[in-house]
Amino acid sequence: MKAFIYHSIAALILVCPSVMFANLTDPNMAASDAQDVWTDVDVTDETEKLLFMEIPMVISASRQLQKLEESSIPVSVVTAEDIHYSGQTNLYEVLQFVPGVDMLIIDRNRYALGVRGLHDTWSDRTLTLINGRAADNPAFGGSEFLRLPLLLEDIKQVEVLRGPAGAAWGANAFNGVINIITKTPQECKGVYMSSGADLFGDNYHQLRWADDNDKWAWRLSGRYEDVLSSSDILDRQFVTTYSAVYARRYFESQDFRRSHMFDAEFYHYLTEDTTLSGGIGYSKMATGGNEFMYTLPFADNTYETTRSFAKMEHRFDDRQKLNLQWYGNYQYNYWPQEGCYHLAENQLEAQLDMDILQDHRTTVGGSFRFTDVEQTALMAADMYIDERYEKRWGGFIVDKWSLTDRFSIETQVYGERYSEVGTDWAGRLSGLYALDEEHNHILRLSGAKSYRTPLVALEGISMNRWGGWLRLVPNQSLDDEQIWSVETGYIGKFHPQWTWRVDGYWQEYHEMIGFNHIGYGRFQALPMGRAEAYGAETEIIYHNDWMDLSCWYAFNYFVPEGPVRPLSDSAKVRALLPSKHKAGTTIRMFLPEDIVFNINMKHSALTENFNGPLWGPRPRPFDRLDLTLSKKIKLGDIDGEFMVGVSDLFDTTEERIGDQVSPVAIHETPGRTCFARMSFEF
Repeated sequence: MKAFIYHSIAALILVCPSVMFANLTDPNMAASDAQDVWTDVDVTDETEKLLFMEIPMVISASRQLQKLEESSIPVSVVTAEDIHYSGQTNLYEVLQFVPGVDMLIIDRNRYALGVRGLHDTWSDRTLTLINGRAADNPAFGGSEFLRLPLLLEDIKQVEVLRGPAGAAWGANAFNGVINIITKTPQECKGVYMSSGADLFGDNYHQLRWADDNDKWAWRLSGRYEDVLSSSDILDRQFVTTYSAVYARRYFESQDFRRSHMFDAEFYHYLTEDTTLSGGIGYSKMATGGNEFMYTLPFADNTYETTRSFAKMEHRFDDRQKLNLQWYGNYQYNYWPQEGCYHLAENQLEAQLDMDILQDHRTTVGGSFRFTDVEQTALMAADMYIDERYEKRWGGFIVDKWSLTDRFSIETQVYGERYSEVGTDWAGRLSGLYALDEEHNHILRLSGAKSYRTPLVALEGISMNRWGGWLRLVPNQSLDDEQIWSVETGYIGKFHPQWTWRVDGYWQEYHEMIGFNHIGYGRFQALPMGRAEAYGAETEIIYHNDWMDLSCWYAFNYFVPEGPVRPLSDSAKVRALLPSKHKAGTTIRMFLPEDIVFNINMKHSALTENFNGPLWGPRPRPFDRLDLTLSKKIKLGDIDGEFMVGVSDLFDTTEERIGDQVSPVAIHETPGRTCFARMSFEF
C-alpha cells in the first residue's frame, strides 16, 4: 500500500510538468489567459475567485515584502490553513512536510529539525525567527518551538528558506531560516477557543481574543497542554544496550510535558503613517528529565521563557518606510543533570526601505545585540558554561536593481562584529530573468556566502563526569564555520491553477566544528575540516475551487570530509545528516456541507553515509501519513468546527533515535493515534 501511494506521488511529479508544458505550447491557449496569471482581476463570484490563486507574498528572503517568485532564495510557505487542517499541535510535526526539511523525534519533548539536514537537539545551523526576531536558544542554539509563547492558530504563515540566508539575517542563518509570521489583531478579530484530546490521553486547550477600537488593536492568547510520557502510553520499560557502562540497565522514559503560555500584542495607530506596537509573551514548561552524556534522568526539568518587543513603524510614502525595534528573549533553564542557567538576549535594530536611485529598491539597516549568560551551581550538576556578556553589532544592505522589465539583480551584504570571535560577513548575488513579458516563468541564478558563530555552549562548555572518565574541555579559540553556495532555480505558472518550481544547489562548508577525542576520555570542540552538499527540490502546486494539491521531491546529499574517528562519524559535524531522498504530498479537498478532508504524506529514505548517534540504532527509512476530517457547524451566532483525525497511520511506535547529548538512553516513542478537536469562534 505504501509503495503504491509513493509511486503515485512520483507519477504526479513526472506527469504534471508534461501536461503543463503541453498547455503552455497549445496554440489554442489565448494570450489573455496567460495575462490573467499575474494580473489582478475583478471577480465577484466566490467560486470563480478560487480559480485565481492569491500570489504569496514573503518577506524573509530579503527583508522586503515581495512576491514569492521574485525571491532570490528558495522559499516554501506554510499557510495558516496548512497548519489548521493538519490537526497537529506543535510546529515540528507541521514542518516535516515542507520540501527539504528533515525532522526526527528524539523523545516527546525533543525534536531534531533542520533545513537540508545538519539537525540535532541543539544544532544551530537553521535559524528560527518570529516576525524577524531571533527565537533560538541564546546559548545552545537550535529550534525550541515547544517552549515558545506562541499559539499555532495565531500563525499567519511560516516562511522556510532553503540555503544560506546570512546576507539578510546575519550569523547562523546557515543552512536555512524558519521565519514565523503571526496574525495581526485585524486578521483574527473575535474570540477563538478550542480543545482537543487523543487516544494517548494528551489534551490541548487554546483561547484567543482579538479586537480593535479606534486607534488601538490587541490580541491576547493562551494555551495549556498536558502530554504523557512514552512509558505511560506504551506501558513498558525500556532497556539500553548501547554502552558498556549501562549494559542492560532498565529505566523508564520520563518525557511527559505540562506547559502553559500567555501572549499579548498591542498596536497603536498614532497617525495614518506611524504605528507603535509592542508585546510580551511568557511560557512555563515542566518535563521529565532526560539523559545527558551518560547520566540517566533522575529529576524533572523546568523551562521558563519570556519574549517581549517594542516597535515603531513610520511610512514616508508608499515606497519609503522606517522601522525601529527592540526585542528581548529571556530564558530560565533548570536542568538538575546539567545545571541552572539564566539567559538574557536583547537586540536593538533599525531598518530603512527606500528608493535612492531609479529602478533600485534598497533596504539598509543595522543591529546591536547583547547576550548575558549566567549559571547557578547545582550539587548534582557537573557541567559548566562560561558566564559571559557577549556583544554583536553589524549592518546590512539589500538592493534590487531592475535593469529591464525582465531582468533584475539583487545584492545582499551583511557585516558583523562578534565580541567572542571577531568580524565576519555574508553576501548574496542573484540574477532573476523572466522568460516572458507576463513574468509567468522566471529563472534564477545565485551565489551566496554565510557563516555560523560558535555559541557559548559550544566553545565555553566544560564537564567532568564519572570521576574524570569523561571530560569536555572548553575551546575559546574556535572560528566561524563558513558556507559557500551556488544555486539555480525556475518557477513557472502555466495556468491560474498550476505552479511548478525546481531549485538546485551546490554548497561547500569550511571549518566545520565537531567534538573530537583528544585522549584519556577527553573531548573538545575543534574544527573538523570541510564538507560538500548538493541536491535539488521540486514542487508542483495545483489549486481549484474544491481541492488544493502539492507534490514535492527533495534530493539532499551531504559529503563530510576530514578525520574519521572510530567512535562516531557524527562527531565531525555535531549533527545528523540529511535524508538523501524525501518526497511528500498534501491534498486538501473542500467537500459539500462544509466538510474538509486533509491528507499529509511523506517518505524519507536513509542516506548511505548517515551520521548517527554515538551508539545505538541508526534511523531507518520511514513513511508518514496523517489524515483529518473537519466539519463546520453553526450554533446561532457562533461558528464552530469539529475535527477528527489520525496521526502517523503507518507506525504504531516511532523508532528509537539518539542525539549527540543522549547517546545511550534511547527509547521508542508512541506513533499512531486518533484525535478529536472542537473549536468555536464568535
